Amino acid sequence: MKIQGPGDTPPASPTEAGGAEASAPVAATEPTREAAGVDALRALAEDLRTGRITSGQALDRLVERAVAQVAGAASSDTLERLRAALLDLATRDPILSEKLRRLDR
Repeated sequence: MKIQGPGDTPPASPTEAGGAEASAPVAATEPTREAAGVDALRALAEDLRTGRITSGQALDRLVERAVAQVAGAASSDTLERLRAALLDLATRDPILSEKLRRLDR
């Protein structure tokens, strides 16, 4: 393979460039869990913005989403403690609690 200098024409195909013989087409995939999570958060934000839910309801949904992510790997007692700790943090932390109050304005 010859290295091209400035002004030389680039190779016409990956094979000429020393690349793969043939590229496999990229298959369409199901939305990833991250993309689905982003969509769910956008929907939650829209519900909150339009007044369909309160900040407390949004917090409950966010906590449930977080707990659901570890549900298969933890006991029900651990899940309940996690739920309580997240809610406690959101309501007792001065920065988070102020942000929650601002959401309802």
